[in-house]
Amino acid sequence: MDMTQAMRQPDRDAPEKVMVFAIDGREYGIDIMSVREIRSWVTITPLPRTPDYISGVINIRGTVLPIINLAARLAPGVEHATVRDVIVVLEIGDRIAGILVDQVSDIVEIKAGDIQDLPSATTDSVREFVFGLLTHDGRVVCLLRSGELLPEPAAA
Repeated sequence: MDMTQAMRQPDRDAPEKVMVFAIDGREYGIDIMSVREIRSWVTITPLPRTPDYISGVINIRGTVLPIINLAARLAPGVEHATVRDVIVVLEIGDRIAGILVDQVSDIVEIKAGDIQDLPSATTDSVREFVFGLLTHDGRVVCLLRSGELLPEPAAA
């Protein structure tokens, strides 16, 4: 069951935690249970013939992880990576990878009623990655489907 299904169950009143981060001035949130660790920038080794959104790989304590340029994953053709970026290591099932974000800004406790549906005019390409919106402290945060962010093993 993904966070969307779990958060929409009417009998589920316990707060969930969402990590909020920024990319190019836009705020996104992801289920904190998907986050394994947050790391400062390290040199990324590019690999040949990988999808545009995969920046390369890094070695963390003997494990080589693919690094996803989340700006490029969410908006193909966007190139974004600087030494000020943060690497958020995600673990979803048996898949582990890092995503590049500008900064991690908050951990927010939310309840199912806090999540707004996407507008009906939202395209399928947006719905592939975003399942809802959270208004928090006067801001709108796009809640991402963590499982869709990581490439399938063959793509990595």
